[in-house]
Amino acid sequence: MGAMLESNLLPGNQKLGDDPGSLQRGVSITDSCIGWEETEQLIRSTHQQLANC
Repeated sequence: MGAMLESNLLPGNQKLGDDPGSLQRGVSITDSCIGWEETEQLIRSTHQQLANC
C-alpha cells in the first residue's frame, strides 16, 4: 500500500511574486496543500482504520 499527501504547515497555496519576502511561511508556492491540522487528523484516522483490519 502506498499513499501520498500534499501537506504543509498551512492549507492552500500562494503565488511566487516579485517579492519573496512577502510570502507567508508554511504555505505552498506550488500545488494547493492541506494544512497540518487536517494532515494530523487524516493520519490518525487512517492508522485507526488500518489497525482494525
